[in-house]
Amino acid sequence: MFKKLISLSFIFLSFIFLSSCYDKLELEDRDFVITIGIDQPKNPKNKNDVFFITLAIPDPHAVNNYEPNPERIISGTGSTILTTINNISNNSSNVLDFSQTKLVLLGDGILKNEHLLKETIDVMERNRKLSKKVLFLGTNDYANSIITSDINNVSILANFLTNYFSKSNNIFNYTLFDVIKNLETSKFAILPLVKIDDSHIYLDNSIIIKDFKLFGILDYNMKKGLSYLFSNNNIFTVIEHDNFFIPLKITSINKKTFFTENNGSLVYNIDLNIIGTVNEFSFGNSSLYNSDFINNISLDFSKKIHSEILTSFNYFNKSINIDAFNIATTLKKKNYDLYLKYYDGDMENFLNNINHVITVNVTIDSTGSIK
Repeated sequence: MFKKLISLSFIFLSFIFLSSCYDKLELEDRDFVITIGIDQPKNPKNKNDVFFITLAIPDPHAVNNYEPNPERIISGTGSTILTTINNISNNSSNVLDFSQTKLVLLGDGILKNEHLLKETIDVMERNRKLSKKVLFLGTNDYANSIITSDINNVSILANFLTNYFSKSNNIFNYTLFDVIKNLETSKFAILPLVKIDDSHIYLDNSIIIKDFKLFGILDYNMKKGLSYLFSNNNIFTVIEHDNFFIPLKITSINKKTFFTENNGSLVYNIDLNIIGTVNEFSFGNSSLYNSDFINNISLDFSKKIHSEILTSFNYFNKSINIDAFNIATTLKKKNYDLYLKYYDGDMENFLNNINHVITVNVTIDSTGSIK
């Protein structure tokens, strides 16, 4: 009797599991969205349509056959993000699936509109089907134009950008989770700016969002100094010495930051000991076996890096009043008494009044081949 009950139970459970399989959508009935582009429509037919959304869906057949355009592009407009996606879905024969989405790209119109930007971030944060690890980037162009562009050596934009930022020397984190966290805690976020020009993609510059508004464009030189404090690999800098360009590849950075007081003012101290290699060079009559020459170019590299850090420090702290160096947070952790003394909640006043001492020492520990 016991065995009979087990057999009946097994049959019953099997029936349940088999039945549930019929309820599941087949893969060919789903459209897996890999990229979401969000714009304001240029010429909306309906005055209430304030969103224009572009979805990129990889075509498995085209991908497997290495076809030049392996993505299918669908788009639509609506008064909200959810209604826009619903409008697109209603015109699609398949069910839209966002579980594999890798990239959200915000167009210039969304970034410049505080209300639409807030709504966009809010919807993305609440969407449980969308991974919070998705890349969250911006452009000063139309997102649709970027997604539909023919880019040299790039077949699927989301895959290219995901691989690029996983390997590159990132100063900031660019996932949806990080952007939301930074906006909530620090009131600012920095997004890579995606630019297409003559079928080439450029990612050197960034977009600054402050208090849910587009604050400005951050070029590479303004943020270069931050890399020495927040990155440890793939950092290069170049000096010009006697009409020759010398590259330094940094292999190690020993960082020390601390706070002191001087004449009633808070001083932020940055102390860096950097080790690097000169992989290739052309010095004419100069020789790397000459210790004086090594010392001279090491000093030149120290001055160059000091200047790059100072440029970033003054730009973020004094010009735009954004605590990209995390000074307030670091001060709170390291010396709470000084934090209470100098930070009253007014970030602009705090950053404008803080002084700095930057010390950089570069050591060249190896060289490459002489030209």
